[in-house]
Amino acid sequence: MAGEFDGRITYGRRLDPGGDLEAVLWREKMREDAIRAEGVAVVRRVWGDLHSAASFAPTVARLHRALHRAA
Repeated sequence: MAGEFDGRITYGRRLDPGGDLEAVLWREKMREDAIRAEGVAVVRRVWGDLHSAASFAPTVARLHRALHRAA
């Protein structure tokens, strides 16, 4: 299992000068597809998930499901 932390700024930083956000997002999708093709579950989280235990609960549930599938 792999965990990834996403933020809006992350994708902007990956832009080449004059780059295209759509191309950045497509490369990200292809990278994650390649990871998943190796049988690795990817669980993503964002800043909003960390505000409280209640907002983090859905991420915890995704982590539990991914660990259960991997077992």
